[in-house]
Formats: sequence, C-alpha cells, structure tokens
Amino acid sequence: MTGIIVKDLIYLRRQVKTMAILLIFYMIMFSMMQETSQIISMFSMIMVLLSSILMMNTFAYDELSKWDIYSLSLPVTKVQLVLCKYFLTFVLTGVGVLLSIAVALAKQALNLEAWVGIYTAFGVAVLFCSILIPLLFKFGVQRARILLVCIIMIPTAGIFFLKNLKVPALGEASLIFLLKISPVALVAFIALSIFISCRVFQNKEL
Repeated sequence: MTGIIVKDLIYLRRQVKTMAILLIFYMIMFSMMQETSQIISMFSMIMVLLSSILMMNTFAYDELSKWDIYSLSLPVTKVQLVLCKYFLTFVLTGVGVLLSIAVALAKQALNLEAWVGIYTAFGVAVLFCSILIPLLFKFGVQRARILLVCIIMIPTAGIFFLKNLKVPALGEASLIFLLKISPVALVAFIALSIFISCRVFQNKEL
C-alpha cells in the first residue's frame, strides 16, 4: 500500500510549482488584510480546498494511465486500493492544516478562535472528499465533477432560502454542541463513504 501512496505523491510532484505560486499569491493577499482571525480562517479553507483538488487530480492521472486495470495485477486488494485514496486525503489535508497552523503562529494568533477555524476547514475538506471519492470511483473524474457541482448547489440554495425566510442563526450553545459531536459524526460519515467506495469499486468492471 505504501508504494501506491508514493505513486500518487509522485504524480502530484508535478504540481508543486503551481501550488507554491498559489500559496505565495494568497500569502501576499492575506498580508494586506487587517483582521487576523479572518485571515487564518480563509487561509485554512483555501489550503484544505487545494488539498482536496490535488486528491481529485490523482484520479485523473489514474484514468489517463489506465491505472485501475494495471492495479489488478498487483498483490493488493481492491479494498486496499480504496483505502489508499482516503489515506492520501488525510495526508494532503493534514499538510493544509499544518500550513494553517504555521500562518497562525506567524501572526501570533494561534488562539481558540483560530483552532476552531482550522478544525472547521479540515472537517469541510474531509467531508468534501468523502462525498467526492465514491463519485470518482463510480462515474470517473469528468462526470463526478458535474455531479459534485449539483450536490454543492443544493445546500447553497438551502442556505439562501433560509436567509430569505429570516430564520434565526444558531446560538452559541448550539454551535458548541455541534462542535462537540462533529468528530463522531465526521468519523461515521467517513466510514460510510469508505464502505460505499469499496462496494462500488468491488463491483466496477475494469
């Protein structure tokens, strides 16, 4: 399994320069902002989002190289191949979290609010990938992107609808409760995503 993860990291090595340029651009842009907590939250979200995009790019490389067919000749199971993608997701989002912590330390603002922002960004990235990976295994990169846009539009439209109805925002007690139960909910969602991905890949004709 380690070799498969290294294979994906070698794929992504080609994009290091592009990511570095983006990182420098965002650092310059955020340095012009005054609100430190806002800088950390936005930087965290961008870093984990970029990590998610990199994970999706590994699927694109696999499709171009016909990797799925070749992988069947290797001494690994389909379940292990699926787990490698999830492990890669955690590696990439973990790098995004570490960069966000570094920015917070540089700004001398690694407080509770910064930790909440970083954790929220990490949770959103993992949730995003947990939805995306089964779609990628089932439909491939091109169709999965279209489906993902449709999925994202549903909660976005829901939030817009609730705002128009002037539904009151959640109170502090409710937000604290959601933060406390979020790790359990996130783990359960990841487990469900892995189960679906394994079933899809097991039944996929290569």
